Amino acid sequence: MKKVRTRFAPSPTGYMHIGNLRTALFEYLIAKHEDGDFILRIEDTDQERLVEGAVDIIYDTMKAVGLNHDEGPDIGGDFGPYVQSERLSMYKGYADQLVELGGAHYCFCSEEEIEAQRKEAESLGISFKYDDPCKHISIEEARKRIADGEKYVVRQTIKANGETYFDDEVYGRIEVDNSTLDESVLLKSDGFPTYNFANIIDDHQMQISHVVRGNEYLSSTPKYNLIYQAYGWDIPTYVHVPPVMKDEQHKLSKRNGDASFQDLVKKGYLPEAILNYIALLGWAPESEQEIYSLEELIKVFDIKRISKSPAIFDIDKLTWMNGMYLRAMSEEKFYETVKPY
Repeated sequence: MKKVRTRFAPSPTGYMHIGNLRTALFEYLIAKHEDGDFILRIEDTDQERLVEGAVDIIYDTMKAVGLNHDEGPDIGGDFGPYVQSERLSMYKGYADQLVELGGAHYCFCSEEEIEAQRKEAESLGISFKYDDPCKHISIEEARKRIADGEKYVVRQTIKANGETYFDDEVYGRIEVDNSTLDESVLLKSDGFPTYNFANIIDDHQMQISHVVRGNEYLSSTPKYNLIYQAYGWDIPTYVHVPPVMKDEQHKLSKRNGDASFQDLVKKGYLPEAILNYIALLGWAPESEQEIYSLEELIKVFDIKRISKSPAIFDIDKLTWMNGMYLRAMSEEKFYETVKPY
């Protein structure tokens, strides 16, 4: 049986969002339950959104909650580099190979041409899906235009007929009509890969067996699979998890001023209580037990018990749990813990 390898691949864009931390925790538990490897990869290809010092926040958070990675930028490993911007030189080769295999094409369209199609779709009241005339250009002609210095992107090629399906560990079998899938850009005109493309290449190269991510990616997963199939690569096991919500309607989000991990710690919540609480957001153990150490979570964690429904973040429940942890401390530890406050 293939070794279980999961990865936490955050973008260094600020504080650690509670939903992100829960994804990291689930990935860690899936790997460790099977004596597998847990990898940390920094996804910094979206250069505009990078925040100074955010990589340190990722390291500090993981350390504070005890999610120790087996491979990563700071400790190395056999599958590095573990920072996407240090892997840039290889994505273009993969993109060119995908064009050869018929899974992508070179696109020379300007923003104006794409915008004109978008406006037309809006005026007709239909959802926009770019119909790219460039996919009818032969590879030879496209290469000549590139050699002549024309700007281009590499865009996925999707045959309009047929269906693509995948099996998800949480949501079961999902089938999608290929005609509904848009042909996204894989390599931008500046040579940077898009998040979607870099992810596939890195996961394949790092031999990731289980991909855990938010259920908002369910709709793009069929497109990823078409790329895996074009290369003839093994498709990972997918675990799509429901979002963490503030209430019935609103997702937890830093933009709306919802607490990050750092904010909660500042308010006096203990890292181990936060981790224990978020483990139970969207996942249920078989027993009624609610207080778990990380070691106990590793033993009992089962993917099959992840819920399909969104989980609501309840600060009162976290406060109760935090109290349980505080009361269980020795007087010395309690004194050390509350002294800074």
